[in-house]
Amino acid sequence: MIILYILLSILALILLFILFLWLVSLPIDREKFYDKDSRFYRGLLYFCTAVAVFFLRIKISVHGKEQIPKSSYLFVGNHRSNFDPLLSWHIFGDSNLSFISKPENFNVPIFGKYVRRICFMGIDRSNPRQSMRVINAAADLIRCGEVSVGVYPEGKRSFNGSLLPFHNGVFKIALKTGCPVVVVGIDGTEKIHKNTPFKKTEVDIKVLRVINPAGKTTVELGEMVRESLAPYDLSKKENK
Repeated sequence: MIILYILLSILALILLFILFLWLVSLPIDREKFYDKDSRFYRGLLYFCTAVAVFFLRIKISVHGKEQIPKSSYLFVGNHRSNFDPLLSWHIFGDSNLSFISKPENFNVPIFGKYVRRICFMGIDRSNPRQSMRVINAAADLIRCGEVSVGVYPEGKRSFNGSLLPFHNGVFKIALKTGCPVVVVGIDGTEKIHKNTPFKKTEVDIKVLRVINPAGKTTVELGEMVRESLAPYDLSKKENK
């Protein structure tokens, strides 16, 4: 009977916390672009992420973190799983990462509003004019030092681990601001949904290089990033 009371108490606390998360999300307009970061909502997001990482039994190994600039930067990486941005803002929390994401992510209950409030931006790649507005907004956020901006040059996640063609337009953010381009390789996130909840998942996150964009074109930056991420192209490994 005591165990039952404990379990019911835990369940009640979880439900109350979810209710709290929902209530504080109500003032957020998911259609609005926010140009000021919120420490409150970012703190809540980070807390929930840490809890998720614990219960999903994700063990993260991080390498090269000392290369991360103190100033705002453009984060780019390979994209194999929906967990990639989650683990990235978890590991690089001091950078206040705000990702450029597909619009559908902002419709996720509670989560969609939180990320909107901490300067995440939705991009419609089929609309060049809207995409350019997002690129300019991201550049403004970096210029004022509000956040660092995260993008996945592939544009969408790869379901087989191969590196997809790049959308080099995202590198305009670095050219417009002169900010460093931090290239990060992520390995193992594609296994999380298969392992949970019975097996632990080991994820490797490595800062591969920091690129100074001065004097380079978007195509050149894309080639440099792709070269750095080549070891994370699973299709090439399978063909060897």
